[in-house]
Amino acid sequence: MTRRQRLIVAVVLAATFTFVAVAFAAAAKDSYTFDAKNGKVTFNHKAHADKVGQGKCNTCHHSSKGDGSDAKGCKECHKAEKGEKDGKEVPAMKDAAHKKCKGCHEKDAEKKAPTKCTDCHKK
Repeated sequence: MTRRQRLIVAVVLAATFTFVAVAFAAAAKDSYTFDAKNGKVTFNHKAHADKVGQGKCNTCHHSSKGDGSDAKGCKECHKAEKGEKDGKEVPAMKDAAHKKCKGCHEKDAEKKAPTKCTDCHKK
């Protein structure tokens, strides 16, 4: 394969990746509401996707390939109680959210992300 042909293939692959990432991000709802014992949690998916960058779905969707093509909603794997999938322990939704979401918020350099219970849980 010539250098020019490799360049053309690389450009086509990059364009395809970008299109897929944008299409899947556009297909996601802007926000989701999760019922919780301490009050409902509304998660603004669009704001988080904009912050981490389109096409970086694997920042939160740990099972994602990164382009969003296999991204699943949290509750598809994380249930009210911990479970198991493919021989691996799957944390309960509450534990997964507190580890992934709150953990990321605590690392926020600008200290603007909510970290207190009532910042996210609304009755």
